[in-house]
Amino acid sequence: NLYKPDLWLFQVFEHALAKDIRKQATGKDVPILLMTDIRLRSDDTRPDEFGVSLYVFKPLRPSQFYDAVSRAMEGRTTQEKKAPVSSEFDGAMATRLPLQILLADDNLINQKVGTKMLEKLGYRPDTAANGIEVLKMLDQKPYQIIFLDVQMPEMDGYEAARRIHQKWTGDKRPRIIAMTGNALEGDREKCMEAGMDDYVAKPVRVTELQGMLERWGHAQPEPESAKGASIGDMLDKTIIAELREMKSKEGVPLLWELIDLFLANSPQHLDQVCNIETADSQRAFAAHIFRGMSLNLGANTLGNLCEKIEESANAGIMEDVNLLVPELKEISDQTRIEFEQILSSERPS
Repeated sequence: NLYKPDLWLFQVFEHALAKDIRKQATGKDVPILLMTDIRLRSDDTRPDEFGVSLYVFKPLRPSQFYDAVSRAMEGRTTQEKKAPVSSEFDGAMATRLPLQILLADDNLINQKVGTKMLEKLGYRPDTAANGIEVLKMLDQKPYQIIFLDVQMPEMDGYEAARRIHQKWTGDKRPRIIAMTGNALEGDREKCMEAGMDDYVAKPVRVTELQGMLERWGHAQPEPESAKGASIGDMLDKTIIAELREMKSKEGVPLLWELIDLFLANSPQHLDQVCNIETADSQRAFAAHIFRGMSLNLGANTLGNLCEKIEESANAGIMEDVNLLVPELKEISDQTRIEFEQILSSERPS
């Protein structure tokens, strides 16, 4: 009650804290922005009940975070924002963000509804009824985005996602958005383990589809400053490009400063995760921190591996943690090399 911030940022869904803030005289009108890696259903009323103004999903993209903060400061509410990035309907989205989209669902009603929603955004999606059809269509046509129902006959979405990863790699692989009837943490993990990039819970809303396309559909060409920079399979090129375009107070790319911070701080988190003498809870927390800093810099392979380690450590399955440690060290080394190559290629010596 002693000071009034312009904006509250939460990294977890702190129901009690949000409610208490709203009770304070200085907290009644302050925007509260929730940052979460758990997908909330479009009909989830908890953010409204506990005074959350807006929420965004981690890992945060720079454009997504900027948009969310701007909207929160403008006073828009949770009812307006059912999508991770934007809740304002954009009927011309396909013009500014052209994409080849495949919608896979064995339910004809779901197919028609999903198709109509995407058509409202200007797209003309193709449809498939199972995973086998998805794979056949991918052989015939390159898609940037696949909305994939997880429960389908003959081949479900999980198996289809695994096979897509096996056959298409790097820039040739489409982004896979799972569509599931549940939004539980276990469902999220199952989707991520199968290789899904994201997921939405049914019933899906048009603004949620729009948000997913905003988040995963950007295929930005690398700016001239990136020519010669080596970005391998360890890094997300889209996130790297976005961070490169953002400037620090000194006018240099924010990407360089963030890479410096990563290179300076990641060794201690890696050591804490790998040290068998460290308490289980501390190893889990170190993996959580390492995961966040990796994903926010586009080091998705490293971040996803840290997530597996964090889950195993929290569950007390330390033998699984120790089995993943050699892979963690290897992926961490490869990621550092790629970050160092970016700096040596772009930053004046």
